[in-house]
Amino acid sequence: MRQLQLTHSSSFLLLFSFCFLLSACGATPPLLTVVGDVTTSTARIVYDPIEAGLHSPSTLKMKVVEEASSRHLVTADVPLSAYPLAVEVRGLRPAVMYKVLFLSAPSSAGQGEASGPRVVGSVSFFTLSSDAAPVHLPVMSCNRVNEDEDVAFAEGISVDQNKRTGAVHLGDQVYADRPVSEARSALERGDGEKASARSAMTRLRNLYRSVFGSASTHAVLSSAPNWMIPDDHDIANNVDGMETVLEVEGWHYSGRG
Repeated sequence: MRQLQLTHSSSFLLLFSFCFLLSACGATPPLLTVVGDVTTSTARIVYDPIEAGLHSPSTLKMKVVEEASSRHLVTADVPLSAYPLAVEVRGLRPAVMYKVLFLSAPSSAGQGEASGPRVVGSVSFFTLSSDAAPVHLPVMSCNRVNEDEDVAFAEGISVDQNKRTGAVHLGDQVYADRPVSEARSALERGDGEKASARSAMTRLRNLYRSVFGSASTHAVLSSAPNWMIPDDHDIANNVDGMETVLEVEGWHYSGRG
């Protein structure tokens, strides 16, 4: 039996939910899509709109397809939100490649004509094998693509997804030093709105959207499972030595390393 379960995730990806930004690191997709944890029978997909128009209407059509046979397993409406959402697909078969398509609703083309739904985002992945198959997990960290435009490693591991089980991201997925420094400077100057927690979070969201939406990084994130842990630069340099309290839009972080 095929099942769909929609869940709001508290993962690190969703802690830094994103706002609309045109990426300086390459063309961004209309919908940012990331393959999360994948097992022999389940897959977790995170999705979030980059293109502002996707918010209306507030749902997308999602299709799950077996790649080899092109057989549609399930079609469902999934919600859109101001924050990224995660959908979990269950009832998959081991060692099979699947493709998940997100389609926008049909829109009016003028003079009574209407265009059909368009694919605004997609992911593909192999489910894990139930046998003792070899596991190939390239490791990524220290992603400065928005600063140095170095895409060689990401492009190298995204070329042939059949050769990797997924990717492990060991921290510093972005370098958030600049937006945090700007927020601190605004706070010291007493610069009203620019010193607010909401403004600081917007800077962080924009940075994550820019890096994760860049062509090279998104190719890795959308073509196989990804497992991530944060390090200091994901928030600020040497964040483990900072004392920080941040409350914005329902999120609360208070910590001292």
